[in-house]
Amino acid sequence: MINQTIKYLVLSDIHLGNTRNKTENIVNNLRLYLKEHHALIKQSNIIFLAGDIFDKLLMNSSKELVLATEWLTEVVMYCKHNSIKLRILEGTPSHDWEQAKMLTAVIMKLKLNLDYKYINTLDIEIMHDTGLTILYVPDEYKHNAMDTYNEVIKLMKEKNLLKVDIAIMHGAFKYQLPMIELESSHDEELYLNLVEHYISIGHIHTSSVFKRILAEGSFDRLVHGEEEDKGGMLITISPNDNSFKFLKNKHALTFKTFDYRGLTYDTVITSLDVDIKKVPKGSHVRLFVDDDTSLVRAVKTFKNKYSDYIFKIETKEKTKANEVNIMEKVEHINSFNIDRNNIKELLKIEIKKHNVDEKDIEIFDTELETIIADL
Repeated sequence: MINQTIKYLVLSDIHLGNTRNKTENIVNNLRLYLKEHHALIKQSNIIFLAGDIFDKLLMNSSKELVLATEWLTEVVMYCKHNSIKLRILEGTPSHDWEQAKMLTAVIMKLKLNLDYKYINTLDIEIMHDTGLTILYVPDEYKHNAMDTYNEVIKLMKEKNLLKVDIAIMHGAFKYQLPMIELESSHDEELYLNLVEHYISIGHIHTSSVFKRILAEGSFDRLVHGEEEDKGGMLITISPNDNSFKFLKNKHALTFKTFDYRGLTYDTVITSLDVDIKKVPKGSHVRLFVDDDTSLVRAVKTFKNKYSDYIFKIETKEKTKANEVNIMEKVEHINSFNIDRNNIKELLKIEIKKHNVDEKDIEIFDTELETIIADL
């Protein structure tokens, strides 16, 4: 167990290679983040990148991979110059594809004396210089969350540990997906009993706090419906006291929704002309309007008038059709709210019922990310 005060930063769900929020923009925001919060972050003992650094498998020749490699190298140098340990946890396989392994080669090539580890399996680390014990749980280690938990218990016994100090995880707890029984969702109470201080978990993009579970959420905004603050968690633990602070990404890309359903033609046009000026250029703007052909056509003209924005138009009929299609796929489940955080898991349950090959499921995961953005 720990013998001193320890500070650490947790970032997750960065999704370099995302199609809606360009890698160049995310990387620029990451650089600004370290610069603007440097006074606090430089005091950290450890930086954890807790999964989904990447959005998809990137081609060697792609600009996105070059930008990702440059930024990861900058993180390595930042940690080196500030004497910070660096730990990277593998996230969802269909996102990360173990691409963070590249850093091992970079560190060896540069002959850096850096305390660095890349973790792609269930593991417990004991930091002998601090006494800190860390449980690492990557995403989809086992399909069934209870199987993963049983493996955690087995590993703790092998390490002669009754508890660990902290846990760094990628996945979802039941509280994050309420009213849905998923085999892949972890039981928060079971893990809280195993961890003395804080549990950090990535995967669900909305930040939340449940007892000692800190879900940092995604670093930046990636789809509509993510209008909440984005960033990471700066955490302090000690033998006597614990605390945490959400460090905001002040430059997160804006995804703004304007609901004009039920308004007259003239009111919609006038409102949009005023509202759009309040949104930063480069933002994604979603418009909910009635299924009126002339209105939809008129609103589309704003795509040309305001070319600095990315528009998406939804009508009542399209929204209703989406809801019907989704419910048909999950009709065996009782009534609950379906959103971008749980629809992927629900559809995967249905697919696996048909004995689909695992490789095809990986392909499905990748393609589904694009579909979810339109829900």
